[in-house]
Amino acid sequence: MVRVMKRFIVAVGVVGLAGAAISGAACWRLMGAGTFDLRACAGPNFSITSAMLSRFDYAELRDTSGQEARVLESAGTKCQGAANLEACTKAVEDAKSDTGWNNGSHGRMPGHHYIVATKGDEVTVVTQVNLADVLKPIDSPIKAAVISGVQRNIFPSCEGSVRLKGSVYEVHLVSTSCFGPVDEVVSIDATGMLSVVQSEQGPATCVGALESSRAKLVVVQNDLLHPAGAPADLEAGE
Repeated sequence: MVRVMKRFIVAVGVVGLAGAAISGAACWRLMGAGTFDLRACAGPNFSITSAMLSRFDYAELRDTSGQEARVLESAGTKCQGAANLEACTKAVEDAKSDTGWNNGSHGRMPGHHYIVATKGDEVTVVTQVNLADVLKPIDSPIKAAVISGVQRNIFPSCEGSVRLKGSVYEVHLVSTSCFGPVDEVVSIDATGMLSVVQSEQGPATCVGALESSRAKLVVVQNDLLHPAGAPADLEAGE
């Protein structure tokens, strides 16, 4: 479940076409977010497949925007330690999912993302729905970064984007997308429950985004509950 504690989405009037405020979008920052002193990833750049190695020996990220699913990135050794390597390899090839999470196009392109992972002979398909169950307990900044990235469709930077507050992790998410720059803080508890602590969105600037309901609405949501499988875009009332 995703618990929204405080969310402000700024209304967008009719502004100029693409490029009118892109430089301003790049500078958008949430005021009063505080300090984040933990890294969201082991390497220099965030990789969801590398992050999944905290639970699996191998993970590949698939995209279904084409006629057939394609692998965008992978990490680890496929079917490492499997007793039946041939059967495991075949199971990875056959694995698929009709659901997943937003492919980053905000609904303007078909398809979704999901992960196929292996641990010994075990082959697991990971979607937005079962992600928390697969990774829990959420006991590291990396796991918290994965949960927040998938649920909010914004992946954090590696450096200085996570902090431990009490028994939960808080993650700072920043997007400069022309669909509307987003700057927010979310918290993730040990079970994978995500709560939006603070969120602000700036005006959309790209062609097409201005016509979406997300860009036209002013929404103030307090203490609302949303299912974990719901795309972040729908939380604005689309």
